[in-house]
Amino acid sequence: MIRHIKKLRIFLDLNETLIRTGEISDILLKEEINDLINFRKLCDKIADSYEAFEIIFLTGNSFEYSRRIEEPLGIKNNKKISFIIISENGLLSRSFSKGNLWMLATTKEYNKSISNFKKRLSSSKISYYTQGNEIRYTLKPSFNEFSKRDLLEVVNIANNCGLNTHAQIYTHKFYIDIDPISYIEQDIIYKFKGKYEAVNRILQSDNSFYNIAIGDSLSDIPMFEAIIENNGKAFWVSNTSFNENFPKAIVLNSPFTKGVNELLGYYAKL
Repeated sequence: MIRHIKKLRIFLDLNETLIRTGEISDILLKEEINDLINFRKLCDKIADSYEAFEIIFLTGNSFEYSRRIEEPLGIKNNKKISFIIISENGLLSRSFSKGNLWMLATTKEYNKSISNFKKRLSSSKISYYTQGNEIRYTLKPSFNEFSKRDLLEVVNIANNCGLNTHAQIYTHKFYIDIDPISYIEQDIIYKFKGKYEAVNRILQSDNSFYNIAIGDSLSDIPMFEAIIENNGKAFWVSNTSFNENFPKAIVLNSPFTKGVNELLGYYAKL
């Protein structure tokens, strides 16, 4: 990489990329805290080295969850860093300098099917709680992990409600995420491509940055596709199990925050 990059933008997934999820040992918790402190220092160093530096948390989580991760780090307090949270896989976008960038509306068909899904799910034996997303629907297991039986039952309920024709459903032992596959803007219905949509909206607003993306899961692949289509680079943290699903993304040597820091350290030295 030659040092002609003047403006750097990073699209960064959160869970299982920047931070671990689920219960972790005290040793790993202390290690992650130190890694996050190093992450903040690297961000400050990059901000001092480039004409412009933009960090975008692009996550399936709610805005408030994402904000709570950033808040102790104080990233947005560095005036040299433009900080944006794009939550719920691209449905909501908020800039701390420009305010709300967009909030996509869901279709009537999706709203009806998700309503039926919620009713049927509440009568099941699955133990869960809902995350405070504003548009997407997220289930978290009450006892740390969903069983394979739980995940299968959720999919069956979704199929019986017709939700599978109006939503993308991501199932994982730590979460179940439901994204609408269409959205309405100015009375026109568009197909929603998750993180792909979010990346393209940002790039269309300002394409003067060099763009990189870091992720770990299947929902990050659309983000990677949009980045590579626009001559950027995509990276998997080493703890991913999906790198064969998108081999165009480079696998970093380290997992979680250490992997993110590995890449930031490289750009900080350019």
